[in-house]
Amino acid sequence: MRLNRQCHLFFVFLILAGLSVSGCQSEAAQEETTSITYANLFIRYIAPQAQLKATAAFREGDSLSTAQPIEIPGGVKYQGQQLEKRRLPGQQVRYITDIRTAFSNPHRFQFNGADGQAHEITLELDPVDSFSVIGGSASLSEGMQLYIKNEQIEEGERIVLLFSDADNKATTITLINPAVRDTFPIAGMRLRKLEPGPYNLYLVKKQHHELDLDGVKATADTEYYTAEQSFIITE
Repeated sequence: MRLNRQCHLFFVFLILAGLSVSGCQSEAAQEETTSITYANLFIRYIAPQAQLKATAAFREGDSLSTAQPIEIPGGVKYQGQQLEKRRLPGQQVRYITDIRTAFSNPHRFQFNGADGQAHEITLELDPVDSFSVIGGSASLSEGMQLYIKNEQIEEGERIVLLFSDADNKATTITLINPAVRDTFPIAGMRLRKLEPGPYNLYLVKKQHHELDLDGVKATADTEYYTAEQSFIITE
């Protein structure tokens, strides 16, 4: 009786051990097959030339640090149109369009992820309708007032001011204040890199988003470039 009982316990142990090993192997296999598609998306619109550039690049792996460049089966679409595929050094593949077109919202990218599932990423970027330096001049001592029609800087946004003098020397100032709307005061100390004289100014509105979708992690950057405005800087 004791021997039979011992045999019974031994067989139960073997069964439990087998189930445990099987479960570990199943979990290991699942971990090995887990793969994430990492998408890097970019949109740039230059208003004076009505020039739009959109690019997309993809990597695949179980983490961003180990992910490798991939080609998307079926390609990538932007606004419903197939993007051109370009092969770059290091086995990189980039999908791109560079066209002249009127600005429009929203911006849609469509592609299939590593799991074969169809994905669509939609981005919104409100354009800068118009802007001006109030009074047509700024002061190194008193600063300047910048008017941007219907503008309020949202989370993940910033507006870069690009100044160029008569010698085409460029200087930048970045606005990130979300509490201000339409009229943006800029202190004189922020203009200290500039000399008195005539300047041209244009704005670049930038957005950065990080999106976590089902099986896809995406970083998306958008840029909108305005036309130039002329003004004077005084002491």
